[in-house]
Amino acid sequence: MDAGFRLNTSTENIITQRKFRSIIHYFKTFSHVQDCEQYIRQKTKDDRIFLIVSGRFGQEIVPRIHQFRRIFSIYVYYQDKEKNEEWAKKFIKVSGVFNKLEVLINRVQSDYIKRIQYKVDDPFPLNICKKNNLSNNLIHDEFFHSQLLVDYLVHMKTLYQMI
Repeated sequence: MDAGFRLNTSTENIITQRKFRSIIHYFKTFSHVQDCEQYIRQKTKDDRIFLIVSGRFGQEIVPRIHQFRRIFSIYVYYQDKEKNEEWAKKFIKVSGVFNKLEVLINRVQSDYIKRIQYKVDDPFPLNICKKNNLSNNLIHDEFFHSQLLVDYLVHMKTLYQMI
């Protein structure tokens, strides 16, 4: 979480921090983008980070850290929801833009519980075919990859079988 929330200063923000700490076992705040980015870069690839940012902080840091495996989910909290939805929709790990704190807290809690219940380690972005591929090699490669995916899905255990 970044300092755009003015955390650590008011009773309301201390209560908000407690709510987040009751959901996620480790909660850290940053006042500067560089400190936050450095912290994220030093984490191991097996760590999973739920990142909550303000609009301005997010616009600066999200493009630089979005691709890291350790970033599990990103939440943008800012009053101007529409403006931030524009830039945020470019990043698949952005789980939403929120302008109501309770809605944000509920979403983080829900996503965190799902991650723990299903032991989700990575988002599963999947793009088998792009609309404007003109090269036959690309079409052939995508067909091959789609066949591999189908084969994998057919042989994959269902959640019910794993339990």
